[in-house]
Amino acid sequence: MEKQKKTVGVVLAEAAYGENGKRLTLFTRDLGKVTAFANGAKKAKSPLLAASQLFVFGNFELYQGKNAYTLTGAEVIESFYPLRSNLWLTAYAMYLAELTLAFLQDGITGKRLLKLLYISFEELVKEKIKPEQIRAVFELKFLALAGYTPELSCCIRCGRQENLNYFSPADGGMICHFCAGKPEEKLAPAIYQAMAYVLEAPVEKVFRFRLKTEYEYPFFTLMKKYTAHYLDYPLKSEQFLNEILS
Repeated sequence: MEKQKKTVGVVLAEAAYGENGKRLTLFTRDLGKVTAFANGAKKAKSPLLAASQLFVFGNFELYQGKNAYTLTGAEVIESFYPLRSNLWLTAYAMYLAELTLAFLQDGITGKRLLKLLYISFEELVKEKIKPEQIRAVFELKFLALAGYTPELSCCIRCGRQENLNYFSPADGGMICHFCAGKPEEKLAPAIYQAMAYVLEAPVEKVFRFRLKTEYEYPFFTLMKKYTAHYLDYPLKSEQFLNEILS
C-alpha cells in the first residue's frame, strides 16, 4: 500500500503540537477529512509555514502513519489571507469550516463540497455579497450535498403539490396550507425561488442571484433554523459570531 499521498485540500482547523509543530485538520479531495501533523511548521524558515495556515487551500503531500498523517510537503493554491486578518471575515469563515467538520466523517470525500468551500471563501474575501447571505447559501447547498436536501416540490406531510405556502425546518420541507400549524412560518415566494435556485444550480453558480433587501434577513434566519435542526451540538463559531453581532 502506497503510504505517500498527494492531494488538494484546505486547512479547516489547527492546534499547537509540540514546540514548533501543528496538528492540522484537513478536508481533502481524495482522502476526505484527515488529521495531519506538520512538524516544525511554526518555524520562520519552515517550508510548511505558509500552507499550514487556517483556511489555506493547497496541494498537500502526506505520509500515512498508523493513526494519522504527517505533512511532508505543501504548495499554496490560495492563502485567503483576509479571512485571517479581518475579525469579521474570520468569524464567518470559522463557522463555514466548523459546520463542514461537524458533518464530515473520516474518509468521506466530496469534490463538490470542497469546491463549495473554496467559492464561499472567495465570496467572503470579495465582500460584494453580505456575509449573512453567503452563510445562508452555503448552509443550504452544503446540507443538500451532504444528503439533507429540503423538499420543495410537494407538501412534506401529505404530498400535495399546490398551496405550498409554508416551510418547516423540523420536517425538512414545504408544508401546504391544509397541513400547516402554528410552528410553521409562511414562506415568501422570493425566498422559495432563491432556495430552488441554490439547490438546482451547479456549485460554481450558487451565488449568482440576488434577493431584495427585505428578504435577506428572513432567508438568513430560515437557513439558520434549518441547519440547527441537523446539528447534534451548538457550534463554538456560532457563539463567536453572536458575540460579534451583539
